[in-house]
Amino acid sequence: MDANTLLIACEVVVKEMRCRIPENLPLFVLNPALHVYPDRLRKAIQDVIDQQERQYGTLLLGYGLCSRAVEGLQSNHARMIIPRVDDCIGIFLGSRAGHLDQIRKEPGTFFLSKGWIDVGSTPFEEYAYMMKRFGQKRADRLMRELLHNYTRLAFIETDCRENSSAYRTYAREKANRFGLKYEEITGEASLFDRLMKAGAFNDGCDEFLVVPSGNEVTYDMFFSK
Repeated sequence: MDANTLLIACEVVVKEMRCRIPENLPLFVLNPALHVYPDRLRKAIQDVIDQQERQYGTLLLGYGLCSRAVEGLQSNHARMIIPRVDDCIGIFLGSRAGHLDQIRKEPGTFFLSKGWIDVGSTPFEEYAYMMKRFGQKRADRLMRELLHNYTRLAFIETDCRENSSAYRTYAREKANRFGLKYEEITGEASLFDRLMKAGAFNDGCDEFLVVPSGNEVTYDMFFSK
């Protein structure tokens, strides 16, 4: 890994892929709760870029398009390399195509992974909060409204944990509790592995945007080759 490279990533991605991140790679981790507000996430990433860009020639982003939160990002002193995916699910499944295949298989899929469970940023933790605040009857109604478009809970199994049985049990219990079909999907780490080596890239490709210094990330970049 080039010492002139920095990884800026969501905590969920870091927890999910920790075993695949080189120990000598500088890393800046951001709170996953920022995803709820894409404008705040954009500002948080841009703030890190502004603080760090003079120290590094390449900034790797452990994000996808993420509700267009990365749209408008710019570095005046470093190039940015970004996976060409919609969000972290595409990272965990190895590509946008892998993500879309699962959506086509069952459009109403709620994806869950060890990283999301670890950070406690899922509707199921919100349910516990709603139970305490509103009582079970209202909490159940709110969860039904929150999950009414979902029919399947898909747990993505990656290989960075030796024992994932507790995570699978958690996911299965939540699916049963809220009436969702439960499935386990084998993750694919090849895209993330290539991101870790992307400091050597000179040009963009089907899998990654390479945004030269001084250029702004645009929405169209994610869909043009």
